[in-house]
Amino acid sequence: MPRSMQCGECQKIEDGICEFFSETVNLECSSDSHCTYEVDTFAVLSGTNIIVDPSCGFVVYANRSIHIDLGTTITADFISMFAVNGIKAQGTLITSGRGPIEGAGSGGGSGLGGTYGGSGGDPSCTPGDIYSNYDYQIGSANVTIDLIATNYTGGGGVVSGSGGGVSDSGDTGGTGGGMVVLRGGVVNITQGHIMTDGATSPNPGLGSGSGGSISILCNNLVAVGAELSAVGGDGSKAYEIAAGGGGRIYLQYKTFDFTGAVFSYQGGAVDDDSCLSGAGGTAVYSTVLTTVPNNYNTAILIVDNNNQVADAATVIEDPSLAAQLKGVGLQNRATVAVKKLKLTQQCPSRSQCHSYITSINSVVVSLYRLSGDSIGSTGIELSADSVSVLHQSRLDVPFYLYIDSKEFIVNVDSVASYGCVATVYASSRVTLDGEMDQIYPPSYCSAYSKLGSLVGLIIQTYNVSITSARAQNIFIGSTFIYIHGPFLGVPSIYNLSSCFDT
Repeated sequence: MPRSMQCGECQKIEDGICEFFSETVNLECSSDSHCTYEVDTFAVLSGTNIIVDPSCGFVVYANRSIHIDLGTTITADFISMFAVNGIKAQGTLITSGRGPIEGAGSGGGSGLGGTYGGSGGDPSCTPGDIYSNYDYQIGSANVTIDLIATNYTGGGGVVSGSGGGVSDSGDTGGTGGGMVVLRGGVVNITQGHIMTDGATSPNPGLGSGSGGSISILCNNLVAVGAELSAVGGDGSKAYEIAAGGGGRIYLQYKTFDFTGAVFSYQGGAVDDDSCLSGAGGTAVYSTVLTTVPNNYNTAILIVDNNNQVADAATVIEDPSLAAQLKGVGLQNRATVAVKKLKLTQQCPSRSQCHSYITSINSVVVSLYRLSGDSIGSTGIELSADSVSVLHQSRLDVPFYLYIDSKEFIVNVDSVASYGCVATVYASSRVTLDGEMDQIYPPSYCSAYSKLGSLVGLIIQTYNVSITSARAQNIFIGSTFIYIHGPFLGVPSIYNLSSCFDT
């Protein structure tokens, strides 16, 4: 039989050491408080399961250390631990499905999947048309600050995932994932599990919950064989359940060991239905270097959807985000909507400062277009030392594309398409082995050329290599120009001629 105890009680307390051991313990708390422990050392020994009442969090402050042994579980709405010396959490920390049924990213009972790091699924979408539940995407304005807590009871920006909401008849969708916050000098989660997944909706026609959040700040992070999961709740085509979007993971450290670790934060899946599937969440990896005045200049933002096809997009938006990131990586069929990404580095060593935006088997679209702006104002601006479109990726821009970099690469099996205007400034090189094509004909673009925009493709660089580029006009300013392949010049549908055509 589980033992019932009041929050704040220990099975054993001696010399400032609070212990739980060898049984299942239900911690009871009032609805307006959390289970809070302030001790020198906190220990949960093997064979122990701690379950906190619904609507309550589990908070531990330790002047020395926290030990969560293998073979233990702690389940709560949120789990927040702070230890001066460090945390050894090799058990399982669970806040899956313990987030809100509503929440700021909730579909509100409308059928949308819960949204957090990525948009939830939408049963009303047209398959193949990318969309974003932008108004619901918590933290899209600033991915990093969104996951840094200034107090350890769940505040300071760290939030839970969101649920599918409640229908007019009172039926509920899936709940969002909760949050887990770990802070300490050393955080060792070797063979541990941190689970903040969204829950699948129990009712047809209502959305599942989004993934929650995991935030770890420490000097030394050891995660050998660990599993961290902030996955959106799955959906169902048969029951018209939209999946939840992926959650967020934020890791900040000076040293790390991720050998054999698995980090999952994709949207929930629905087989053979891209509308109902959720968008990928985000992970930020930030290495603190004492020689760098701004720690976030070493941070890398990853959007990953685990090779699941979804029409839902993950929004990345905020000018201040650029000054905090060294790199942005999109991978495994992520779909991302942006307006402008300008990665600005502020550190003395160029080896530390090389910034990049890389898309691998993913899609990048304009957030302007998704927000309903007119075609003439829809575009994407990307600025980093390296901008790469690789391995079956697609850069899809309704009107204008602006690239400012050292190098710009479109891989052989990738496509960069733009409506009317593309301007590429690259101080080192431009390599277009894939396709780079203007979408709209001159008759469509002529109205915008009157605004001073030169319709077509403009490239200014030191070294350019082109296999395939099609545009109304192509202007290249480069010291070295290599043209190979038969597809350079004006698209045949324009019924025009070009000096590049053969």
